[in-house]
Amino acid sequence: MPLTQAFLASMMGAGRPTVSQIAGHLQDEGLIAYARGELRLVDRDGLERIACECREVIQSLRRRIMP
Repeated sequence: MPLTQAFLASMMGAGRPTVSQIAGHLQDEGLIAYARGELRLVDRDGLERIACECREVIQSLRRRIMP
């Protein structure tokens, strides 16, 4: 999907260098492929494993609102 670091930074309320660092780490771990504004999920299960516990809370709310 097309996704720039500037857009991600804006969505997360973070600086672009922070997004670049995190994207690099996720790419090094083999979880994503990211280059020139294109993001590709490589290992969704791996991303879910390292996500914070708030992810499950958000997923649960989403399921209740949009069954």
